[in-house]
Amino acid sequence: MSRDDFETERPLTADDADPALPPVQPPSAGFIVQLFVVPALIVLAVVGVWALFGKIASSDEDWRELVEDIRNTNEHRRWRGANGLATLLVRDQQLGDDGQQLASNPEIARVLVGLFEEGLNRHSQREDDLKQEAFLARTLGLLDSQATVLPALERGMKPEQDREVRKNSIASAAVISFRADERHEAVNSPSLVEDLVAASSDSDSLIRDTATYALGLVSTPASRNRLAVLVTGGDINTRVNAAVGLARQNSTVGLPVFKEVLTGAAAPPADPEAPGQVESLLAVKNVLHAVRILAGQWTPSQRGELAALIDPISRNHAEPRIRTDAIDALVALRKS
Repeated sequence: MSRDDFETERPLTADDADPALPPVQPPSAGFIVQLFVVPALIVLAVVGVWALFGKIASSDEDWRELVEDIRNTNEHRRWRGANGLATLLVRDQQLGDDGQQLASNPEIARVLVGLFEEGLNRHSQREDDLKQEAFLARTLGLLDSQATVLPALERGMKPEQDREVRKNSIASAAVISFRADERHEAVNSPSLVEDLVAASSDSDSLIRDTATYALGLVSTPASRNRLAVLVTGGDINTRVNAAVGLARQNSTVGLPVFKEVLTGAAAPPADPEAPGQVESLLAVKNVLHAVRILAGQWTPSQRGELAALIDPISRNHAEPRIRTDAIDALVALRKS
């Protein structure tokens, strides 16, 4: 099973809808908006929200000029530089091998981390300052200098930080972890896993769900052990996050959660407009995809159980895309 096998999934939580964010398409092979049951716009924001902070950098701007702007004492120039550099990073990633590979540029990492930590050190509660910190936390997810960036993100996800800063720090750590895996590189940071494990117990469901999502992307014994605990308790989003996270790591431990979601999907909702319907649809989609990817690992008995639950979904579900996903899952189960 490869990471690309999960490209058709999409994230969500109860905070899924945020009309303030633009529907920007990210550069990372579908991962950012297509994995797990976490807030759909959390990781989208990693590449989208810089547009809320002023004029987007022009295509001919050089990263060196923007770095110098960030080092300037003029507050307006500093944030124009940060905003422009975030935009430039996204554009560079979209160019792939033809780009400058700015995500790995250590000077860019140092200057952005320095600005982020400067904001954290102020301990300001001003709304504008907190928005800037959250913006920088998202922007750090565009960088691949792990030794420089991850310690700053770990600090950003601590309980004493603002909720948006914490959320975006966790999401950025997940993005960095995924890109590292695409390059067949490990994220060797026990302290990051420890912080994510701690955040997965947070009383705030948004932080908890996002941390569970991130744990699914950092494949270590500690993360798997925590996911195995989360899959048996907590709210449905956390449990589905944990189950699909384990599926990414080739584990079928999430079977009871998959069955729970599929059982509920067979019956049409009493009120299609009721709150939570978007989350429910995305949970079904993600579960169907996980079942398909693990098709060869289910026992004959488990395949029979899953097929029986999925068959009515493939025939009767109101959403055509869900029916298509259900048919794909059935085909995979019957071929195994």
